[in-house]
Amino acid sequence: MAIAGTFIIATHGQFGNLAITPIGLFWGLFSAVTYAAYIIIPVKLIQKWGSLLVIGTAMLMGGSIFSIATQAWKYDAAFTVGHNGLAYFRIIVIGTLFAYTVFLKGTSIVGPVKGSLLASVEPVASVLLTVLVMNDIFYPIDFLGMLLIIAAVLLISIKDLISVNREMLAK
Repeated sequence: MAIAGTFIIATHGQFGNLAITPIGLFWGLFSAVTYAAYIIIPVKLIQKWGSLLVIGTAMLMGGSIFSIATQAWKYDAAFTVGHNGLAYFRIIVIGTLFAYTVFLKGTSIVGPVKGSLLASVEPVASVLLTVLVMNDIFYPIDFLGMLLIIAAVLLISIKDLISVNREMLAK
């Protein structure tokens, strides 16, 4: 249901045409592959070493490689603690470190399948933000896609709730 909902949103219900550009499709598929990898790969590491150490090490390695690849030292940027420092703090600590740590910790608790399914609500947020921020057109068929995604998450959540209640009653 979640995949069908995402497909409806990406096509606006016209199954022969994509509502996104080919480069958007490429980055979306690439993102899906890397998303699956970062959910599945670190689960055992997080269970053994903890989410902060695993995420901190990964971000340090990724940031170092990215800085070298983009040759960040070649850009002349004015850095002020008041404006840029606060922006860096928000992006790095709140938007990246906190969000990613909480997500991966939750995924290690509920498992990668449930974690990725719960995160599949992201296309709904993307559509809403695209309409609000970018003044994009919202098609009524997109509601169906959103409903399918939300229904998939609710069905898994209800199934888990029923399973937990059965286990508690059995004890």
